Amino acid sequence: MSRTEYPMICNDCLPKEKYIKMVRCRKGAACKLCERPFDVYRWHMADSNRQKKTEICLDCAKTKNLCQCCVMDLEFNIPYYVRDAALAQVNAEVTTTSAVDAKNTRWMLDSAKERLAIEGKSDFDKIDQEKAANLLIKKHNYQSNVPGMPKRDVTKKEDSNLKEKEKNETNSKVKKAYVEKKPKKHQSFLK
Repeated sequence: MSRTEYPMICNDCLPKEKYIKMVRCRKGAACKLCERPFDVYRWHMADSNRQKKTEICLDCAKTKNLCQCCVMDLEFNIPYYVRDAALAQVNAEVTTTSAVDAKNTRWMLDSAKERLAIEGKSDFDKIDQEKAANLLIKKHNYQSNVPGMPKRDVTKKEDSNLKEKEKNETNSKVKKAYVEKKPKKHQSFLK
């Protein structure tokens, strides 16, 4: 197996062992993105005794910078559709649209391959890394944990609790009144 045939796989999808035994099935499945047949690689994970395999072709993985097994971005380690949406906000140059039919898909992949061969970089290599990282980082509100900061208004909860109690009391009064007004059963003198 030459280096060009080796699959693009992230470290999370590979076992922790030093040597990996992979089984290659030529044209074993259709790519999940472009629906073209590709060589499927299978291997065992040592930790869980599961078998993992590649899900997308090498061309899609190279042009979109994805792991072939988990279909996650290799740089940010997030799903590709989340990355595409975030990068569309940062750069308008990145093509995130998917093709409608098979002919358009082939044309898009072929043009992306040609650009990759000519320029040596894909569309995803031209991204402003700092803007994308800032966009993808979760921001937490730590102000609620700082001592001395004003707490949220608890009186609103108390008001809602009082209203609920009043409703329950009125409902119980109505039920008691209904029970008191019920006609009593006639007693029969024959036993």
